[in-house]
Amino acid sequence: MKRFLGLAAGAATAGLLYSTAASALTADQVWATLQQRIAGMNMTVTADSQTKSGGTLALKGVRMVSTAPNGQVTISISELDLAEGSDGSVTITPPATIPLDLHLKTDKGDATDLTVTVTQTGAKTVVTGKEGDLTYSSTADVVTAAVDGITSGGKKMDLRMKAGLDGVKGSYHLLGTGPIEADTSGTIDRVSLTVDATNPDGTGTLHGQAQMSGLTSSGKMTLVPGVDMKNMAAALAAGYAVDSTLTYGPTTFAFDLDQAPKKDSVAGTVAAGNVTVSLDKGHIQYGGGSTGADVTVTSTESPIPQIAVKIAESAFNLLAPIGKSDTPQDFSLLVKLAGLSVNEDVWKMVDAKGVLPHDPATVILDLAGKGKWAFDFFDPAQAATPPAIPGELDALTLKQLQVTAVGAELTGTGDLTFDNSAVPPGGMPKPAGTVNLKLVGGNGLIDKLTQMGVVPQDQAMGARMMLGMFAKPGDGPDTMTSQIEFKPDGAILANGQRIQ
Repeated sequence: MKRFLGLAAGAATAGLLYSTAASALTADQVWATLQQRIAGMNMTVTADSQTKSGGTLALKGVRMVSTAPNGQVTISISELDLAEGSDGSVTITPPATIPLDLHLKTDKGDATDLTVTVTQTGAKTVVTGKEGDLTYSSTADVVTAAVDGITSGGKKMDLRMKAGLDGVKGSYHLLGTGPIEADTSGTIDRVSLTVDATNPDGTGTLHGQAQMSGLTSSGKMTLVPGVDMKNMAAALAAGYAVDSTLTYGPTTFAFDLDQAPKKDSVAGTVAAGNVTVSLDKGHIQYGGGSTGADVTVTSTESPIPQIAVKIAESAFNLLAPIGKSDTPQDFSLLVKLAGLSVNEDVWKMVDAKGVLPHDPATVILDLAGKGKWAFDFFDPAQAATPPAIPGELDALTLKQLQVTAVGAELTGTGDLTFDNSAVPPGGMPKPAGTVNLKLVGGNGLIDKLTQMGVVPQDQAMGARMMLGMFAKPGDGPDTMTSQIEFKPDGAILANGQRIQ
């Protein structure tokens, strides 16, 4: 459902962009191009009537319809005014209320009907510039989208959902008429969401609300008129690309589920965060992060009535090639959780006597390397039947490894290359390079786990023997270091001693 709505909204937005870019800033041409462009994207745009008076084209009964095998989206606009300005601009003013009707169906034929009403105040778009070099600025004081009703399988569901945007501003610069280079930026003062629902199959209610403030976005896109965006492989091959960043400020949320006598709730805050997305025919990148996250979960039937989790900083970033290539391409992965802590009620479940340090934990894994696919990742036909060896790993760098928890810390770095010239069936290419590891507090942690009864004495002794085989004493108390070397001939050495 989310994917279908995203395609419909993207198609409608792209159609508006294309229509504006192709116009000569007259109302009639904007409307004509709008219909032409959206018709080429498997959508139809019609109007019951159109009247031109005093430089303003008034369109009444506008309908935008997107049809796909799994459903249909209909957007009804009572009146859309396109006014020509004396400075050569065109101002597009939508009505205060726009209804959206969605009819979705599964492969089994089950249907879901959803009605959404979009309400706007102070909304308008001002287009300036010339053919092939246009800028349009959009503003709205308040935009709300409310779910008025949802029916699934012939049963009406008791669901009320409302999303609101306050202080919306956006600027878009479109350059070109073939491929269109778009520079975008925007701000939203506040985003809000409320949800109320009743379980249609029994007792139980859900109430939730969330708020986010200080949103800013910026990005660059290459849009290709006429390309089928439902075939991402073809769109990327034609030149479609996107590079965008979203940042947000203080965020709060709270959701309560009441299934008497059981009650559950989750609430939290986030100080700030960001999301980045980049995609072209060669790579995909997705990342994000946040600071000051604080989440509390409560349940009347849980052995731990309240679980509170705090994370000082979190981050995730993935960069990967997506297309078939004859040469190695860059990839990377970052996972970071810094200052992760839980409340004492959780600690009492695993460490009732307080033997272990309860300091915040940190986990960081930062990898980079080079590799290549033997097929196009976004091509449905190739992805359905990938080759026996889907790709090659050529190089891997461990930029940072850090695990800090319960009084111990493991850190590491390393560089490896891989020989793909003779890989056995189902095997891995031979690595060559060095990985350096350092463990502080390892023996102390083993002592504490033994004291708690988690690790028996014989297993603790075996763990120390294994640690002694792969590591050697380092500088400082309870510090062990290990240098693992992978030789081109297949030998593996630990601190100069061969272990394979």
